[in-house]
Amino acid sequence: MVKVKLCGNQTEDDVAHTAEADAQGFIVMANSRREIELETAAELIARVPPFTLSVLVTTATDPLLLHDMVEALSPDALQIHQALSPIQVSRIRRALGGQMRLVAALGVREGDPELLDRAQRLAEAGVDALVLDSQVGDRLGGTGVTHPWAQSARVREAVAPFPVILAGGLCAENVAEAIATVRPYGVDVASGVESQGRKDPQKVASLLKQVRQHER
Repeated sequence: MVKVKLCGNQTEDDVAHTAEADAQGFIVMANSRREIELETAAELIARVPPFTLSVLVTTATDPLLLHDMVEALSPDALQIHQALSPIQVSRIRRALGGQMRLVAALGVREGDPELLDRAQRLAEAGVDALVLDSQVGDRLGGTGVTHPWAQSARVREAVAPFPVILAGGLCAENVAEAIATVRPYGVDVASGVESQGRKDPQKVASLLKQVRQHER
């Protein structure tokens, strides 16, 4: 089945409302309205259900800083939501050691002639998965808007069987079409399951119902 990460949890209620997801995301050191302090992230990660992955999401790229954050918070995975070069990935991987799952974001915008090449280089650089998110100007992710899913489908085909996670403006109303088009390993959703900036249990349930009727 397609995996589901629900990202941007900020409170204990958010963690409780997203408990049925495969992974929960916590944003620190990033220019995001869902950013939380490290101390809050530590408290919330400790509340993640035992069979659910906790994912630390950040735009920080300094290898030593990332190592210290991972040591302090003990997430199951680290997602760097920032454009990375293969050299940066190599340095971060060395700093983290071999056990931490490392996920890299890749900005998708229409007509990008270098998209497939960047995806293939990242997939070969030592990350464990790619998150394909909407690139709007200088903003990678956090926009709440979709991107051309056909572009992401081409990326998924180019790097297959490497895991590709689809993000960007997904919600219960469009996620089935997105999955059918891209056939991703998983989906990553934040605003699509929120009401007034907090996770909405009804929207969460609706999205999970739509996703879990699809197989990869």
